[in-house]
Amino acid sequence: IQLFPAFLIPFALRWFWGRFNGAGFTIGIIAGFAAAVVVSFLPEGINEVQTLSFVSGLSFLASIAGTLFTQPVDEATRHRFYQQIRPLGLWPADWKAAHTAEHRADWIRLPVALIWQILTFLLPMLLVLKLWGWLFPAFVVWAVLLIRLKNDLLRT
Repeated sequence: IQLFPAFLIPFALRWFWGRFNGAGFTIGIIAGFAAAVVVSFLPEGINEVQTLSFVSGLSFLASIAGTLFTQPVDEATRHRFYQQIRPLGLWPADWKAAHTAEHRADWIRLPVALIWQILTFLLPMLLVLKLWGWLFPAFVVWAVLLIRLKNDLLRT
């Protein structure tokens, strides 16, 4: 459990913060790993929430500091990345203007995709546990959401 937040924060920041750079990513991962090592030597009194908070908090602070105290990525590289990926987040407004409709559509698709993904994991479990009363309705919802996602993908 300790290594997950060490990766989570830097991996998330790279998509949402335009100023984030490789140094911030590396420093955040290293700090998260160091925090995970420290947590592994602490007494048994620390629970999972405290572990997650400590490791992710340290990784977050180190990522921010590492980014702000190092040179930013040059503007052309950042712009090329944004044009290819078109991520959500803190990017220059003039870059985002052309993709506003796409990002709005992504926010609408997000709950549909999340529910479909959860059902993709739950369906085999319902089958194995022989929860027949839940299996058919879950499958119907899963299939309807799959068709919706497929049609959205074909329209883009």
